[in-house]
Amino acid sequence: MCRHLAILILSTFVIASCGQTKSNDNTSPTTNYKSYFLSIKDSFPKPHLKSFTLDYFELDSTYRTFPKIHRLRIDSVLDFGTTYLYSWQTRNPQLIEFTCLTQDENRGFFLTYFISDTTDNIISSTRVAGLNGEDGVLFKLTSKFIHDDTLYQTSAISTDLDRKGSQPYKKLPKTIGDSIFYTAFFDRTGHITVVKTFEKKELNY
Repeated sequence: MCRHLAILILSTFVIASCGQTKSNDNTSPTTNYKSYFLSIKDSFPKPHLKSFTLDYFELDSTYRTFPKIHRLRIDSVLDFGTTYLYSWQTRNPQLIEFTCLTQDENRGFFLTYFISDTTDNIISSTRVAGLNGEDGVLFKLTSKFIHDDTLYQTSAISTDLDRKGSQPYKKLPKTIGDSIFYTAFFDRTGHITVVKTFEKKELNY
C-alpha cells in the first residue's frame, strides 16, 4: 500500500492539464455571459495566496466549514472525493483563477489550481498542495510562486521509521525521504507547463 501511495504522490500530485476541458454546464458563451466563478468569488474562504501548503491540524478544524462546489467543469477534473472552495487568485486579472480543496478517504487532502477564461471554460489545472499519511509515512506536496508566471513545486515522501526491518519498525535517528522538484510555467493564455527539475532519493520503495 505504501508503495502504491508513494507512486501516487510523486507521479500524480503534480498534474497539469494544458488543454481546454469540455464543458457540460449547458451554457453558451455570449457577450452577455456572466461568469459563475466570478459570481462566487467572495465565497472563497482565503484571499490570493503566493504559497500553498496544507496542515492537518488546521484542516481538521476548518475544512468542513468551507463551501462545497459541485460544478461539472470542476468535476471533470476532480472526479473523486469531496471538493470545497479554497482561495481566489488574482495573479492574472484577464483570467479567472482559483484553488479548490479536495478531501478523499484514500488520497487525503490536495489543492488544485484552476485557470479559466471569462466564460468559465477551464484552460488549465495543476495540483499545488497535497497531504496524506499511512503507516508512519508522510506524503506532502507544497508550492510557491517565485514570480507571477513561475511556481516551484516540491513533492516529498518522508518517514522516521526503518521500514527495511520487520514490524514493529524501529525509529531512525533522523527522518529520511524522497523528493521531486518541479517548476510550473504559466503563460499569458493560462496554459501551464510543468517541468521536473531535480530529484533526491533516500528510500528504496
